[in-house]
Amino acid sequence: MARVLDTTPLTEPIDRRRLAEFVASVRRDPRYVYWRLSYPGCSLVLLGGALLVLSGFFALMAAVFIEGESQIDSPGDWVTFAVAMLVMAAIYVGCAIGFVSLVANPVQSEELYRLHRFAERNGLRFSPQDPAPAYPIEPFAHPKAVVRDRFRPLEGDAFDYGLAFRPSQGRSDASYSRWFIAIKLDRPLPHIVLDAKANNSRVFGSNMPTLQRDQVLSLEGDFDKHFTLYCPKGYERDALYIFTPDLMAACIDEANAFDVEILDQWMFVYSLLPPNLVDPAVQRRIFRIIDIVGAKALSRTDRYRDERAGGDAPAVALPGRRLRAGVSIAAVVGVLVICTAPFWGEIINGVTGN
Repeated sequence: MARVLDTTPLTEPIDRRRLAEFVASVRRDPRYVYWRLSYPGCSLVLLGGALLVLSGFFALMAAVFIEGESQIDSPGDWVTFAVAMLVMAAIYVGCAIGFVSLVANPVQSEELYRLHRFAERNGLRFSPQDPAPAYPIEPFAHPKAVVRDRFRPLEGDAFDYGLAFRPSQGRSDASYSRWFIAIKLDRPLPHIVLDAKANNSRVFGSNMPTLQRDQVLSLEGDFDKHFTLYCPKGYERDALYIFTPDLMAACIDEANAFDVEILDQWMFVYSLLPPNLVDPAVQRRIFRIIDIVGAKALSRTDRYRDERAGGDAPAVALPGRRLRAGVSIAAVVGVLVICTAPFWGEIINGVTGN
């Protein structure tokens, strides 16, 4: 059963005096200075492009008027020139201020205050940015990875949720982000992935890394309509032991829009896009996943044992620890299209006979 949350801090009117006190208390906290962009790469590219265009236009106008390509013979011309320069300078400064407010805004005060108060009321720890914990998935292993808008219990590590972000490392390496819920299990389990069909792209397919199709396990009922389940070869009975009808029903009811991965001693729930955490319905759904799906997974696995591993301590044998990666058909087609692009003209001419 999901816990009862106090979501009033997310919607109630804000006391401006308390908000000012909160802002003053966190202004020097380095965790509160970070990029609050859902798509930092796209936003920065668009903003940088706009600044580049404005810079080029500014330089062109200066060249036209100053280098004599257009004569300034009257006071009216000088006024026009001055007004044009002031307008361009104002636009340029406005873009620079916008850049700073988007990228280096020290406090998005009202939203952060609401999330902070929500955590206080519900026995949680909230941090706008933390170093990434050592979870065994991408992008946590990267030394510069961080977790933004992170919620955890006041004590222990039973669960954790937030936006994992890894900055780009060069021109050929894009930044990477993934919103997640991490639920700690009692013991290591075989590597199992539930690839949700509701969030798949019509063009690119799954949001999850491509896995070999011979690891797909079909389950009973309507489960296959909502998820594609992958488990290591030879671990089909283990997967059926874990995913009993009640756990399958919980996944369908509460997590059918999310991908789920069981890895080592963790259950991860993923979303490609970060949800609006100030929305009470979003927070309630997160805790239904934690308290219903997570609790059922814990109850089904508290006695699980992989006999192949041997020994007394709970462990998973090597073949069950990681699923085998596959090859993405969409990626192969994309590479072929890019590699053959220089020859498209010749191919078309050959087909048409020109």
